Amino acid sequence: MTDLSKRGLSALEKQKVWQLWRKGKTLSEIGLTVDRHAGSIFGVLKLKGGISPVQRKCRSSSLTLQEREDISRGLATKLSIMSPIMQN
Repeated sequence: MTDLSKRGLSALEKQKVWQLWRKGKTLSEIGLTVDRHAGSIFGVLKLKGGISPVQRKCRSSSLTLQEREDISRGLATKLSIMSPIMQN
């Protein structure tokens, strides 16, 4: 265990914890793999009741970052939300 003062696990470490947990590894084995105490691993698993969270994904109908940016810039310049085609 190198640095005990760092707090929390990174997203990559959490992903590794869940992967090892699903494989049936013990808290101690997982802790040794991600260089943390078994209590820290228990805390991560306890938050979700030991059931790994579902991978999040965007809906196909959601706006892209570029579309959101275009809308934001248009609103900032007081342009109508309606596209020029829809205004006719």
